[in-house]
Amino acid sequence: MKPVNSRERRKAFMSFLFMFILAIVPICISIYLFGRVDHAENDFLREKYRQSQQLQEVKYSEARVYSSLNDEVIAVQNQITQSQDVATARPESGNIESRINALNRSLRELQGELSGVKLNSTEALMLEMIRSQAESLEKMNSIYRDTYARLRDERDEVAKLKRRLEASGIMH
Repeated sequence: MKPVNSRERRKAFMSFLFMFILAIVPICISIYLFGRVDHAENDFLREKYRQSQQLQEVKYSEARVYSSLNDEVIAVQNQITQSQDVATARPESGNIESRINALNRSLRELQGELSGVKLNSTEALMLEMIRSQAESLEKMNSIYRDTYARLRDERDEVAKLKRRLEASGIMH
């Protein structure tokens, strides 16, 4: 026994199926596209985060280099300006000069590494400050050596005068 309205029921079912698919397909497509966009956004954010981490590592490394250069400048400056009597103390010019040369080498290496990098105002100011301090150290060391040489010459001159005076009998 076959139902009388099977054709109408089939037509109603097909109409329902068509409407159901028509309603579900846009939802499925939107979920698929949202997933793709989300995946692309996650990849983009991961790349940005990786770049940010690298930049932070570079900045941390630069800060360590600036700090070590500044510490070396201060150490050399303290070594030059030790509270010793300039007339009797031998200048440690070799040691001081080698430290100043090492500081200048480190500064040149840092400038070479940063040659293609655009520095912000703080970094440029820090680099210029360290460069200026290194030049000041060279000048201080030069003045110290010149002063030591003049005092040594004057001490020798005083010793000669003293010997002449003792030889002439004026001074006993």
